[in-house]
Amino acid sequence: MMIYDIDESYRNIVGPHGLGRKNHRGQMLINFCERNGVIVTNTWFRKPRRRLYTSKEPGDRSRHQLDYILVKYRFRNSVKDVQTLPGAGIDSGHILLVAKICTKLKKIMRFQKRKPQ
Repeated sequence: MMIYDIDESYRNIVGPHGLGRKNHRGQMLINFCERNGVIVTNTWFRKPRRRLYTSKEPGDRSRHQLDYILVKYRFRNSVKDVQTLPGAGIDSGHILLVAKICTKLKKIMRFQKRKPQ
């Protein structure tokens, strides 16, 4: 499994378990995440290689990680797992990417004005 070659300054945006090397578009994604306060959730979970790649061409042996799930930084602990499902029968060169997210919703109490007596 290859480790992303990410600078220390981006360690809170991109995790250590990515696939391949960062290119110009990867840097653009990191800059977008930094500006908008989101993280790349795919890279925070250690998975076998076949659960990391999100794209493959028919007849080609190369695999790439092109699709990502981005989540606001404050909700990073809600993401419990992210992986691909290579056997899903979609007619595309991309592989289905799923995330398990657990959230707790709070009831918002709205105060009503009291009627004067």
